Amino acid sequence: MCPILFAAVISGTIAVYVGWKFNFYTGTHTAAAGYFGISFLLLLMVYAVYFIVTYAGFLRNVMTGQHE
Repeated sequence: MCPILFAAVISGTIAVYVGWKFNFYTGTHTAAAGYFGISFLLLLMVYAVYFIVTYAGFLRNVMTGQHE
């Protein structure tokens, strides 16, 4: 989890700054952190699916190795 947390801090800072600039130049009134929040939640969902599939594959390989 450490790599994703470090990346979240860096990309969060950039996303909030760019979101604020986007709001400033377009005149919208959306929370600047909202842009980052939505994309981070999508990333966490993909990361969770990847972890579950990898863990299931690992368990299948370990269980297959014990029966030989």
